[in-house]
Amino acid sequence: MLIFRDGQTVGTIGGGCAEAEVKRAALAVFSKGLPVTYTVDLTNAIAADEGMVCGGIMKVFLARVN
Repeated sequence: MLIFRDGQTVGTIGGGCAEAEVKRAALAVFSKGLPVTYTVDLTNAIAADEGMVCGGIMKVFLARVN
């Protein structure tokens, strides 16, 4: 998934709330410039309430590409 500075995206990592969290974290990478590994926990009751049916832990590496 590519996330541009203006918030546009190309591709997906699954959609929903998890993707929105990752997008927010990626936008912060633009200002800080440092790569991070962002973890999304899909194992709890909140994830189930939001319709995240796959469960598990998703780790996403975020880095700015010039």
